[in-house]
Amino acid sequence: MKELKFRAIILERNAIFYFTPKDLIQDKFSNREILWKWLEEGNQPDLFIGAKDKNGREIYEGDIVLIDGGDSFLGIKQQYVVRYDSINASYCFETNNGDKIYLTNFGNPDFFIKNKVEVIGNIYENPELIVLLSNDA
Repeated sequence: MKELKFRAIILERNAIFYFTPKDLIQDKFSNREILWKWLEEGNQPDLFIGAKDKNGREIYEGDIVLIDGGDSFLGIKQQYVVRYDSINASYCFETNNGDKIYLTNFGNPDFFIKNKVEVIGNIYENPELIVLLSNDA
């Protein structure tokens, strides 16, 4: 079972907080009050998808990733946003024109992610990368 972890990117504070549900109830977590206020304002944290990219960086919803298609059916290097598709109950990589690659399409998604996927930013701090999603990297 994957570890339940979240990321809150709070641009007004120029801060990124990584936390677990347990952190939100522990007094010793120094950013607890900031996070509660941010959540009460209706903000949603990004969920850790339970995998790390080829550089060992944790992958969260909202991350922008570069996938080296190489010898796979993808064929080229391309940028995608990590999303959770509730209809298919699966994480996917999505371009800005709606094309999706589901992790369940791979016999061994962990191998695919660890060898082909690289986090290059996120939709909050690097919105300029979203414009490039449908273009070759």
